[in-house]
Amino acid sequence: NKDDIKRWGNMLVEITDVKFIDKFGNESQNFFSGDPMTIRIFYNTKTEVDDVVFGIAIYRDDGLHVYGTNTMLKGIKLEK
Repeated sequence: NKDDIKRWGNMLVEITDVKFIDKFGNESQNFFSGDPMTIRIFYNTKTEVDDVVFGIAIYRDDGLHVYGTNTMLKGIKLEK
């Protein structure tokens, strides 16, 4: 339900798609512990935004939080 989506931030940025890429460069939804993963976040902005920060949290299927970080902590410079 779209009304149940949690919204964060000032609403100047909208995430339009998220893709999880496996170690072979293929889009996937299934990963094993220790496997590398690339997360591609596609977004639109309503105005020029220079300080976008995206965060992720990974949970096990039983709800336990196992990992979290963001682009600022990782020093990832986002492409415009």
